[in-house]
Amino acid sequence: MKGSALERLELGRLGRRPFVNVASAGLAPDAARHAKDYKLLLGPLAYLLGALEAGVRSRPVPCRVVVDGAAEPIFAGDAWQLIVSVSGAFGGGSSIDDADPGDGVLHVTVIPAGSRLKLAWRAIGMRRGDLADQGGVIDAEGRKIELGLRPDAEMNVDGELCSPAPLSIEPSAFALVVG
Repeated sequence: MKGSALERLELGRLGRRPFVNVASAGLAPDAARHAKDYKLLLGPLAYLLGALEAGVRSRPVPCRVVVDGAAEPIFAGDAWQLIVSVSGAFGGGSSIDDADPGDGVLHVTVIPAGSRLKLAWRAIGMRRGDLADQGGVIDAEGRKIELGLRPDAEMNVDGELCSPAPLSIEPSAFALVVG
């Protein structure tokens, strides 16, 4: 193809499961579960309705986030959502702008528990891509992310519900034609 090139991109891994966008715990798995009921009727808008329902009904998840085996976690407590990004694109057109699928690191964003009213502001930040720039949001990068979650916790990994596992990055794992 004229004007196109191959770009080497990274692949995230939740345990052995690969992902190219995001792995998320907290509101995201609940939103995906709620969205299932609306997908036939609403198509892609179902995730927005699922997210609204999750924001009203869900509870924060207790967690601990360690980056690159550090002695101290970057976060320990209750969180509305934990987002580990490769490309940063996820549900309903939301994104984490700081995530770059070619930089060789995972990007982790934590939304600490707080008021449900503030979740609306966080949702706007996810739609605009500037969530990580909002005050009180924890933001870090690393090659290995460990999420200390309850054994029964779920994660939404590129749209599929999975069990938690250590997260890692595989730099230059595949080539994509861009143009």
